[in-house]
Amino acid sequence: MSACGVSNLRDGSVLMVYEDRSGLLLRRHADLLRTDGTRVVVGTSNGADIEDGPVVDLHPPLSLDELRSIVTSSRRQYFVDPQVNEKAKSLNPHTDRSQQIPADGSIPADDSRGTTAKPSSSTRH
Repeated sequence: MSACGVSNLRDGSVLMVYEDRSGLLLRRHADLLRTDGTRVVVGTSNGADIEDGPVVDLHPPLSLDELRSIVTSSRRQYFVDPQVNEKAKSLNPHTDRSQQIPADGSIPADDSRGTTAKPSSSTRH
């Protein structure tokens, strides 16, 4: 760990920002725990991926301050309007039909009309 900071925000949330290094690979993180229990975590690195690299630049594309701004932004709200939740209650649950494909390979396209889609036997050139 090459840098670490924890702070209590005015709204009661806890913010931790930290940077860790493994050789030339540098990773930066911002981790926000909100008072409602929601956690927002973002990270960046100078590697091709955040875990192992390989290193592709001297520095990660975002600073700790930029990551801090991202997790504390009002754009990162997870509130769902109660009307959306009420409307969702009327939706039918997903039905897994993967086990209902007939042996001939036809795939039900629309059960309400009884139509099926069959694999094409034509050859494309």
